[in-house]
Amino acid sequence: MVLRTRPRRTVWLVWGLWGGAVAVAAAVGRSDGAEPARQLSTNWSTIPLFGHFRMANFTAADLALMDTSLQSVTVQGTLYGGLSGEQQAQHMRDALTLPVLIYRNLYYAEPWDASSQQVRNNPAWQLRGADGKPLNPESKFVYNMTIPAVQQFYTAVVANLSAKGWVDGAFADSGCGVHPAWLPVREQRSFAAGQLSAAAASQAALNPQGGLFIQNCPYLPREPGSSKSDPWSPGVRGVMYESWCSDFATGTGGPGTASFCRYEILYTISGPAGWKNHSVIQARYYLSPHNRNDPRFGAIAFMICGYPGAYFGASTDWWWKGDWETQSMSDWAHQPLGDPDPAQMLDKAGCGWSRRFASGARVFVNLCFANGHPMEAHAVWADNTTWPASLGADAAFARVSSYQTQRQWSDEPVDQRLPAPYVLHPIAENGFSPCPLSMGGGSTVRTVDGTLMCLRQTLPQAV
Repeated sequence: MVLRTRPRRTVWLVWGLWGGAVAVAAAVGRSDGAEPARQLSTNWSTIPLFGHFRMANFTAADLALMDTSLQSVTVQGTLYGGLSGEQQAQHMRDALTLPVLIYRNLYYAEPWDASSQQVRNNPAWQLRGADGKPLNPESKFVYNMTIPAVQQFYTAVVANLSAKGWVDGAFADSGCGVHPAWLPVREQRSFAAGQLSAAAASQAALNPQGGLFIQNCPYLPREPGSSKSDPWSPGVRGVMYESWCSDFATGTGGPGTASFCRYEILYTISGPAGWKNHSVIQARYYLSPHNRNDPRFGAIAFMICGYPGAYFGASTDWWWKGDWETQSMSDWAHQPLGDPDPAQMLDKAGCGWSRRFASGARVFVNLCFANGHPMEAHAVWADNTTWPASLGADAAFARVSSYQTQRQWSDEPVDQRLPAPYVLHPIAENGFSPCPLSMGGGSTVRTVDGTLMCLRQTLPQAV
């Protein structure tokens, strides 16, 4: 049974270990050789989405929905049908027109990756504990990233897959160092440095084909007593916020502040000078009973601060069907947006935010429960329908107006209640652009009275 066909491609079924039909594809007559990587779209005509999932029994409808709804796909391998993780990524790239990234853990040698067998069979490349035995959590060996040969091996695998045209880049999970109980402090730093070296070398190896390396570690740890830090790993083009706005959720309801989400919004808006010109952010919002499996809070918080080169994903696990088919994506994923205006900051604390898009769509979030206003997130789309649909445009506008009235912007210093290290400075009208380099970076926001300000950090910070 043919599920989907394209010129010079055939899609067929492979029976997996769980007895399900798995849709995969292979190119007919395709030669392996260097070819340009597919590039991520920076178009904000709709909310830019990425998907991260394991191979499963995809249907023709699944593949069509991926192609029309997502900007990129990360394929995390599974043990089925005799296909390695590398082959699974290749088949998905042949079945889709999107950029496809392969999941490459910077920590574990995953059992489904053919390349990991070299690490599993080489005791010298396995990280060992104080007892001299290999660390083998979850029956996975840990790369000893303190060894240059291991770093070089990791990079060579990524470079080879890209040069063969099997993938358009890689997503590196577990890139934030080693479990602190496993190694002394000095060796922990050496391990983390080895991960950063492998990540930077992998990005450099992908550059000839225009490939992308995304690391799952948005903040680098600061050295004790040092004032230096970096917003993310040097040398890579992208990072993931894996638990994007995890404390901002429908189920919160009571007094309090979504402090983590506020920090991420402020951090994303106020990044160092020039970082948005070449950087990619993936914001992954976990769906759970806590937020009623509703992507709305995470998605709208993302729309407040996102920029061309930022992408959103909502998921319950790593499975396409559970993550996307139950989300009624037509209600929000395909709504027209267009270029965003500067985010509007509605109070001194950075709790209330709104933003308009070229299509006329508007979004609003309140990250703090105060003055009778609960935490909330809503959108009024270009056609005046709303998300949630039951709210209605008139009620949405009334809520924003009430919020602005009750939390008026006073004549007190505008940065008085912003959490450190964020500050605001008035700047001349110059449209939606990064702040002047003389201010050290950041981005423009507009206060509720219409003043254009530069939101920036006094010093780049790490959590």
